[in-house]
Amino acid sequence: MRYHILSDMSFRTAILFGCLVFFGAIKSYGQFTIQGEVKAYDGKPLSDILVAAPEHTTNTTFTNDQGVFRLDLPEEPNHLVLMLQSLFEGDTTWEWNGLTALDAISITYGENTANIDTVVIEGDQGEKGVTDVSTTIIDIGSKRSLPNPFPDVSDFLRGELGFSKNNELSTAYSIRGGNFDENLVYVNDFEVYRPFLIRSGQQEGLSFVNVDMVREVSFSAGGFAPKYGDKMASVLDVTYNRPNAFRSSAETSLLGGSLMVQDVGLNHRLAWSVGIRHKNSQYLLGSTNTNGQYSPSFTDVQYYVSALLQPKWRLEWIGQYARNRFYFVPTDRVTDFGLFNQQNRFQVYYSGQENDRYQNVMNGLALIYNPKPRLNMKWMLSHYAMRENESFDLIGDYLLGEVETDPSQSNVGEIRLSLGSGTFHDWARNQLNTEIFSTAYRGNAYWANHTLRWGMTYKNENIQDRLSEWGRQDSVGYSLPYSVDSVLLYSQLRSTVDLSSHRLTAFVQHRWEGKGRAKPSLLMGCRGQWWSINNELVISPRAQFQVQPTLRKDSLGRTLKISWAAGLYAQPPFYREMRNLQGVVNTDLLAQKSVHAIWGLDYRFKAWDDRDFAFTTEAYYKYMWNLVPYEFDNVLIRYFGENKARGYTAGLDLRLAGQLAEGLESWVTLGYMHAREDIEGDNYTVIDYYKEYAEEDGVIVEDITVADTSTVYPGFIPRPTDRRVSFSLSFQDYIPRYPFFRVQMNLVVATGLPFGPPDGERYNDVFRISTYKRFDIGFSARLYDRDQRIKKRGIAKKAIKNAWLSLEVLNLFGIENAVSYLWVRGLDVRNGGLGQFAVPNYLTNRRVNLRFRIDF
Repeated sequence: MRYHILSDMSFRTAILFGCLVFFGAIKSYGQFTIQGEVKAYDGKPLSDILVAAPEHTTNTTFTNDQGVFRLDLPEEPNHLVLMLQSLFEGDTTWEWNGLTALDAISITYGENTANIDTVVIEGDQGEKGVTDVSTTIIDIGSKRSLPNPFPDVSDFLRGELGFSKNNELSTAYSIRGGNFDENLVYVNDFEVYRPFLIRSGQQEGLSFVNVDMVREVSFSAGGFAPKYGDKMASVLDVTYNRPNAFRSSAETSLLGGSLMVQDVGLNHRLAWSVGIRHKNSQYLLGSTNTNGQYSPSFTDVQYYVSALLQPKWRLEWIGQYARNRFYFVPTDRVTDFGLFNQQNRFQVYYSGQENDRYQNVMNGLALIYNPKPRLNMKWMLSHYAMRENESFDLIGDYLLGEVETDPSQSNVGEIRLSLGSGTFHDWARNQLNTEIFSTAYRGNAYWANHTLRWGMTYKNENIQDRLSEWGRQDSVGYSLPYSVDSVLLYSQLRSTVDLSSHRLTAFVQHRWEGKGRAKPSLLMGCRGQWWSINNELVISPRAQFQVQPTLRKDSLGRTLKISWAAGLYAQPPFYREMRNLQGVVNTDLLAQKSVHAIWGLDYRFKAWDDRDFAFTTEAYYKYMWNLVPYEFDNVLIRYFGENKARGYTAGLDLRLAGQLAEGLESWVTLGYMHAREDIEGDNYTVIDYYKEYAEEDGVIVEDITVADTSTVYPGFIPRPTDRRVSFSLSFQDYIPRYPFFRVQMNLVVATGLPFGPPDGERYNDVFRISTYKRFDIGFSARLYDRDQRIKKRGIAKKAIKNAWLSLEVLNLFGIENAVSYLWVRGLDVRNGGLGQFAVPNYLTNRRVNLRFRIDF
């Protein structure tokens, strides 16, 4: 497998852009312009509505996110028939006489009526008006000003049901007891992936989703519909914005920046968007307890092009190139840990360096065909290439000691007793190349109160893995493990794997929406997948039901939705699950399987001067079998490579959200979860013995006699993601007389995950990482607001729309949060023998960040 990332990209770009121009070429200007907006019956703008004049079929446009359209025609007509088309309502036409250029038209789209200014939608709008069970539409705009080290889409999920992320350096997140590899991410129906070799958050670059280009984000914490793929935890479905007019934004901060430009061309038949992001976490990493030269550099370029070929045909192209590099030369580390009256200190002096490089290239083409108003089809072709190189050669000389805590002593705060010293040497030259080709077909049909979706996908996956790493430990001059004949390595992994496979997936789902007052909705469907490596066929039936009981009408404007979802969710293995702790790949590995059951309630009401509030709660239960056990190494997941466990997860999530300050959403979430697994064959032996002492020739001799031995089977033990309680609070406010001055606060408290010594035995993970506690606060000021300027003065600068300046204090209280532990041998003063000490690896400390953003 060969990779020619840069050269191939430029060639593909030229070819694809040439095709777009060729197929979409029309007159580039119009002599008559019609502007307008399209709204739903409730006043909300409708986006992606096709607007066309039947006499000029080559002149069409779409409404943007605000429902606004601009239609250019080649000549000024005395009589105009305007046709609007959507997948949900079909074709609707209106007639006007005596229009002049740049006349503004306001249309409320839906019911046929003679009054063209008040056309109203009645009844359902197909699936666009219905939200799947356990699915939330994320408002990116309302969360954009929240204090975050990096504006990543995962940070906008904070506060959603079941969401857990307790590492500000990483984009990885956990949903209801699932690990990072159990989450699906789609961008414009294309599945995207995260790197596999990342060990720690400081190595991690930007996630795929560029929030500047996003139009809509939907998130499901489980029980999702059959149209989504084969993972066991969650779905993040992102749709990029197809622009209707020029728009751009720029943002810069102490941790990076971004630039986004969107525009239209070829008489609105061509729309394009380009986003560039750069992340430099050097300033943030400087607050960790490992000193050295940090040189991280993460850059990402994305583009999205949409071309209307004909009124019923549209071509879309989405692409990404990411170049991420992490270079680190550590010098020393000092970590204090332990109890108040028994403090230990771990000191390390390093030599060597780490140099990691990651490159991603993704290109996806989609051809969309709307043969009839309520029927559309989509063909997709994509290529995803990921090259990961991990290289480090680090030697550390360490000293472990007990710190004097008695303030009356002259050496208070210094090491008073050495508990151990030694050297460790970690070396790796790992390379993983992943290439995925995919072709897919999707179809949607709408009639009456029914929606039918179907689709199928073929994937060709190619893996090249070159694994070579080892670790050596030396304690008090002796290499561990000790041998008189040779130097033995503490750990060693070496393997060479070339793997090519094929996947076939298909799904069908049907939704029925009742017309009664309770508005019942039932979705049923099935999904299947076959994988060539293990030749396993997995069938996943799924169902959702929701109803909206009628509540007594009052001033609260209350609505209630009750929902239920259940189904079989299987996760066929990818390469990472197949590789065990020794680097051996198990090609007989089967899909992990689970049954989900979710019960939900969504209650919405008005309070505090008619402001919107919502209370949402969900109870869930998952039973899982054929599980592949794993353990965490920071953010790296190390799998056991065998289907040798069964387990369950049960929990309850609650969320209350509303506008405590008018126009600004605040929320509080609380989650309780219980995740357990039973690993087949894990056991340990307990030996009961007694001691006898006798005197022989004046010497006391100890005699040990074994009384009994027994084998203990641990049974169900906590899963590595068993986070019992999580709490999240976000609050936004502004000064009443000065609404352009705002304050944002985030609070996260989450109990720790289980961990234990690195012996590969999960039943020894009986300890808990300390509770994660973090408080961020941000202050922002709107320096310029074009809408307010027009309202007050009647004029404004046309170029600038908004300008914001924000000051953020990250981890305000400087709390040290542990993400993992390093195990070191030393003297245990409690029993006078050798023991193992868990030295915490802390995340970042307090940092102040300055951010500036401008929208055009």
